[in-house]
Amino acid sequence: MSTACASLNKGDKSVKFTDVRDIIQSSRPSDWNYVPCWGSDSGPSYRTKWEKMTGPNSTWELHHQEHDHIAAYKPDVGVTLAWGMPMYADNHPEMTPDWIDKFPLVDSVSYYFIDVFWNGSVIDRDLYTVMDSRTYLPLPNPIYNETAVGSTAARERYEVTHYQVALARLVNNLANHQDTDFDQALNRTGFALVDNISE
Repeated sequence: MSTACASLNKGDKSVKFTDVRDIIQSSRPSDWNYVPCWGSDSGPSYRTKWEKMTGPNSTWELHHQEHDHIAAYKPDVGVTLAWGMPMYADNHPEMTPDWIDKFPLVDSVSYYFIDVFWNGSVIDRDLYTVMDSRTYLPLPNPIYNETAVGSTAARERYEVTHYQVALARLVNNLANHQDTDFDQALNRTGFALVDNISE
């Protein structure tokens, strides 16, 4: 898309998956109507998941999860975002990828979903982490040396795509976090920025 405020209304023409990604990658926070779904005076996001979990004494419990942020693209409200639902329902287990060593005050991170909707249907999904309770970062793809796959020493780098970065930066800014925090944190990770994730 050549302009940030583009619309996907093409009459009888089909909307392509890449059209939605282009909108997200070129848009600004001001192009979106952000609705927080947590804190006082907030309502539900209606983007929920119910999951059966094993409780005490081997009984089962029904756990509820929900995205706590949503946003609609103002030029075409058929495009919406929802984020904040944890990847794991069981007490939000925290992860310790080695790249967080670049952040001395961070011991572990949790993973969360960002879902992209077109006319109410999920068409794309990505994962992000939260650093120091405020800065969102895209979840990178580890790239290994083919001669020794699986060992820590064999990992050559972590990669993130331009789209992953744009999406994470967008929701980071929509949630009223400072853009400079995002860029500084991303630079500290040393992630390699690529057009497409390497196979």
